Amino acid sequence: MIQRIQSFYLFLVAALVLSMLFMPLAGYSNADGNWQFWAMGVYTMADPAQMVLPAWPIAILIALMGLLACISIFLYKNRILQMKFCLFNGLMLLAFYPIFFLYLWVNGKSLAATSSLAAALVIPLVAVILEYMAYRKINQDEQLVRSADRIR
Repeated sequence: MIQRIQSFYLFLVAALVLSMLFMPLAGYSNADGNWQFWAMGVYTMADPAQMVLPAWPIAILIALMGLLACISIFLYKNRILQMKFCLFNGLMLLAFYPIFFLYLWVNGKSLAATSSLAAALVIPLVAVILEYMAYRKINQDEQLVRSADRIR
């Protein structure tokens, strides 16, 4: 299972996406103070335990994307379903950006602060590329099995 390169790609996707739960995604600042936007919500820099604005849908989306990548690793016996999971997860990774920027804009308006993006926002883009590479390898395996079935 993990010997296949696509399983390694999917494992990297799961690890990268789930690591976003523990990284700041953006920051806000104005004259009153500084805040950080994490997956769970917006926290003040002065007291990191104090949540100012919740963002649970972002955390749920990130956890769901990581879970789908983990599940698709173990679907190696059903390659067609594994390819569908890869496509769906890739679409969810791309849908993360508009949802995140909507939250970024709404939270910036409610805090009356300017926002700055963090490096963790590159992770979904890297994950989409890895999902595509896994999809191609799974498709190659499926084509190889189909060609072997035609020979029999």
